[in-house]
Amino acid sequence: MKNRLLFFSLVLFLLYGCGVSAPSGNQNSTVSQTGSGSVHTYQTVLREASQKQDETICQQLSDTKQQTQCTNTVLRTKAIRAMDISLCSSLSGEAERKNCEQLILSLQARKAGDVKICDQLQDTKMKQSCIDQVYVTLATEKKDVSYCDKTTPLVRTNCQDTVYNHIALQDLDGTVCTKIKNVSLRSSCQDNVYYNQAMKEKKIGLCAKIQNENRKKNCETVLSQ
Repeated sequence: MKNRLLFFSLVLFLLYGCGVSAPSGNQNSTVSQTGSGSVHTYQTVLREASQKQDETICQQLSDTKQQTQCTNTVLRTKAIRAMDISLCSSLSGEAERKNCEQLILSLQARKAGDVKICDQLQDTKMKQSCIDQVYVTLATEKKDVSYCDKTTPLVRTNCQDTVYNHIALQDLDGTVCTKIKNVSLRSSCQDNVYYNQAMKEKKIGLCAKIQNENRKKNCETVLSQ
């Protein structure tokens, strides 16, 4: 659930605009070649640097702009994982450092459940996004949809749907799914409740209530073994 909330937070962040620029040029083009003849591309170098959390690997790139973008990406990820705003100072570019700091402040506010932390954000849209994230988190963790009323209209319905889906799955109560406005989420919510009930009670008959055919077959297969 924490991972879903973090993902939702990042979606909100991107929705309001993070202002991170993409590297120039073709990212898949050849950018460097070693003495052994091994060709390096932006994506392969970035992938390795990100996996190893080692920004020095980005130095293999010959394109200066791509090297900077790669390094910033790795450093920003480190800062976010550590929830350490001081690490943002290592990024190149004022805009990059600012975006890093704002994102971490938003995540800190969400983790603490404290909208006052959002007041430290200078950008109005970022501040509102931060506030929305905090209330969505509180609503979900406390299973209290009333917190969603404090979010902006753009986020409110998604917040309510997220909470109802969480409550339904936690309590295995399919009737709560009917409150979800998003048709696709409402359907998957009901299917997941039936599936989890079937697994918990070891009742293959409950699988028949699942609408998604693949999900239904999986349910029946597991319980028929």
